[in-house]
Amino acid sequence: MTLPGSAPAGPPRQLRPTDVKRLNREWRRRTEGRLALILDSVVQPFNVGSIVRTSAAFGAEVIWLCGNTPDLDHQSVGKVALGTERFLEVIREPSAPLAVKAASAAGYRVVAIELASGALPLAQAPLAGDICLVIGNEDHGCSPALLAAVDAVGYIPQPSRVGSLNVAIAAGISMAEVRRREWHPDALACHPVRGHAVLTGSPRSAGSIASVAVPYLDHPRPMAFAHRGGAAHHPENSWRAFEYAAKLGYAYLETDARSTSDGALIAFHDATLDRATDMRGEVSKMTYKQVSVARVGGTEPIPLIEDLLDGFPDLRFNIDLKDSGTVGPLAGVLRRTGAWDRVCVTSFSGQRLLAAQRRLDRPVCLAVTPSAYTAVRYLGLPGKVLAARLARSGAQCAQVPGLIASREFIRRSHELGLQVHVWTLNSRAEIERALDLGADGVMTDQVALLRDILTERGQWHPRVPHVKV
Repeated sequence: MTLPGSAPAGPPRQLRPTDVKRLNREWRRRTEGRLALILDSVVQPFNVGSIVRTSAAFGAEVIWLCGNTPDLDHQSVGKVALGTERFLEVIREPSAPLAVKAASAAGYRVVAIELASGALPLAQAPLAGDICLVIGNEDHGCSPALLAAVDAVGYIPQPSRVGSLNVAIAAGISMAEVRRREWHPDALACHPVRGHAVLTGSPRSAGSIASVAVPYLDHPRPMAFAHRGGAAHHPENSWRAFEYAAKLGYAYLETDARSTSDGALIAFHDATLDRATDMRGEVSKMTYKQVSVARVGGTEPIPLIEDLLDGFPDLRFNIDLKDSGTVGPLAGVLRRTGAWDRVCVTSFSGQRLLAAQRRLDRPVCLAVTPSAYTAVRYLGLPGKVLAARLARSGAQCAQVPGLIASREFIRRSHELGLQVHVWTLNSRAEIERALDLGADGVMTDQVALLRDILTERGQWHPRVPHVKV
């Protein structure tokens, strides 16, 4: 009997039942990420039973049944599920967008599997960490309201003339990809895709990019980033959160950017107001006047990105562009504030970063997209070739989840001249592991904890902030 990933001794043989149990037990031990599903009006009992059985096999914890999805005690569902439903927590929620909200509140990143505009190929979709997959109706897929509520959308590329996959098969492929990312992240080998390359600043000559100075990155390392201002202490992306992190001495504040229907750029994560505020509604379809009435956590107004840049003139901001409407407003904000050297712009969309690069008056620091940091891990591409490609695209830093930030990934990134910033680490063990592996920066909600750990290690480099009143 060999452990997963090791070479077998002798010729392959079919495993006996005891060997299979031992093998699966080994995989369970190395599985830490949580997995959940939302089924929105998946109406065929065979499909539901098949998805339930596959979910149990891949260690899913929760499954939300929405719309017209039959209950798991349906006779035809049970014939296919074969009793595996007992391994899952089942939640009946008529509204799929509300199920998305519940999954987000439980700490899952919600990713819909759908052939939709703006969707990422599954190999590039953000599937690291705790993931909740959304599977839509056999004929109609996911509704527009549902797609607007999720964090990301991925699709399964098909090199054939077949228009779509059976939903049970699509769910199985997606769950397998989630686990593959966790079990063997360094095996992700994805060729860079045109339009999804890493983009930072103006093109540079081929070779190492470590020698190219970027003012944003000139702070002593390791860098400490207050994620959403420090969401563990005050409502996320609120003035109170940013002020608290600034008073602790943080030099870097991380936030999200969304655009309103009239072009205002606000510091807000979700596509809707529902989860984080006392109001409801889709941000991109509301005016800033309407959005400004909402209160984060019921108490805090939603800041404008421009006001944050003005309000903390000595601090630097990591800005995650959450929708395509943010590109134009961001260019205007940076033009008015002159904050080009104080921002790093990132996004899960390479096309969005390309659009930002074209619209900005001056080069800024941008972080790599998921497709780019999979290219960093691509074993088949010689280092010098990859270094030249990244240099031409202007890459300067890779901001990645803790699961991807292995010692080998950090080593390869450093060889290519890329800094590595790891998100979102909220426990002492996670933070110390990343620092021990050589990470250049850590993003956390627990800003007091990160400050204390860095102070203990003699690596805390505070910047005295100036807060406008």
